[in-house]
Amino acid sequence: MKRKLYRSLYHHEHWFAEWWSATLLLSAGIYVIIIPENEIFHPFFIQDYLKIISNQVWYSLFIFIGFVQFAVLSYESLLGRVTAAFFASTLIIWETLNNFVYGSQSHFCLFAWGIFALINLYALARILSGVERVYEYNL
Repeated sequence: MKRKLYRSLYHHEHWFAEWWSATLLLSAGIYVIIIPENEIFHPFFIQDYLKIISNQVWYSLFIFIGFVQFAVLSYESLLGRVTAAFFASTLIIWETLNNFVYGSQSHFCLFAWGIFALINLYALARILSGVERVYEYNL
């Protein structure tokens, strides 16, 4: 029983990483909507985005993509996971670059956003290369 649990966790570690990424997207989007003027933490989250669209739309995109990533993880659809990982990584890379250009380059959020972008890119690479198909469904 213990060995089967370890084996399952080993083969699903990427799933948990994607789950944490979805949690980050949701919590960041909800946080900046609920607490819009926090002087300490808010300036290092979502800011300016090169003024392409309004900040509220960006916050909503974070929440929407977070929910989409949760949904496709629960349905175990590889096509859905590819799509969600692509959009999540794109959005998080955009946030990382935004923090680097407009924010404080030494803040821990820059590091955290970068790590979660890599997590989604790694998940995307696993699924597109076929590794995911081999390990996920042959337990």
